[in-house]
Amino acid sequence: MNYSPIYVTPLVITDTNGLGLENASGLAVDTHDRIFISDAGHHRIVICTPDGSYLTSFGTEGDQAGQLKRPCGLDIKIDGTVIVTDPGNKRIQFFGLIPDEAHPESNPSDSNASLNNNRLIDNEHDPITNL
Repeated sequence: MNYSPIYVTPLVITDTNGLGLENASGLAVDTHDRIFISDAGHHRIVICTPDGSYLTSFGTEGDQAGQLKRPCGLDIKIDGTVIVTDPGNKRIQFFGLIPDEAHPESNPSDSNASLNNNRLIDNEHDPITNL
C-alpha cells in the first residue's frame, strides 16, 4: 500500500512574549479567519489574526456575567456568537457580535482594530470592542 506524504506548516501563536497566553486550552476560527483562543490562565479569550497577530481580548476573572474562571472550550456560531465553556463558574456563556452601524458613535477615530463591521460586546472593560 502506498501513502502520500502530508505536509504541515505549524503556526506558532502561543509564545509567552507575543500573545502572553498562559494555558491556552481551546480555539475556534470564525468566518473571517480570526482565531479565538481560550486563555485559562488569564481568564480571557484572545482574538488574533491567522498569522498570530494580536487583535483584542475579552474577559476577566470573576463570577459575574461576562467574567470567566478558567475558560477552556469555545465555539463560534455562524452568526458570530462566541460560546465559551466556563468550568470554574460551572456554566457556559454566550458573547454576541453586533454590526458597526448599530453603534457608530463608539468607533474611535484612531482605532485600527475594526474589521468586517463587527464589534464584540464586553461589559467588564470597553463595552464595545472593534473586531
